[in-house]
Amino acid sequence: NNIEIYLDRVNLNLYASVFGGGVEQASSFLGSVALGSTHKVAMRIAANDWAVSRNGGAVLTDASVTLPALTIFRVADDHTLSRQWGAGIRRLRRYSTPKTNAELQALSA
Repeated sequence: NNIEIYLDRVNLNLYASVFGGGVEQASSFLGSVALGSTHKVAMRIAANDWAVSRNGGAVLTDASVTLPALTIFRVADDHTLSRQWGAGIRRLRRYSTPKTNAELQALSA
């Protein structure tokens, strides 16, 4: 069971997803990117409450997500271990309280 932020290097598309038991529970297409570009992503993840924003853009949500007991949080790779992103991660933060949609946009701006 894992949460992922990954880059499809074939199509240069950025995604955020959550998988439980090998089944995708939620996925958000965060847009196409240029290699070498910098991005900020902010997420809120809870049962029936998935929200993600990239670079201060509109918050993408899913109110029907089934959240499994998470065992892995992956950044820069997907659940198949086949899409390594080959880039650096400047900062990763985890907050103890959920952020509002407006806060997610501000954090990712």
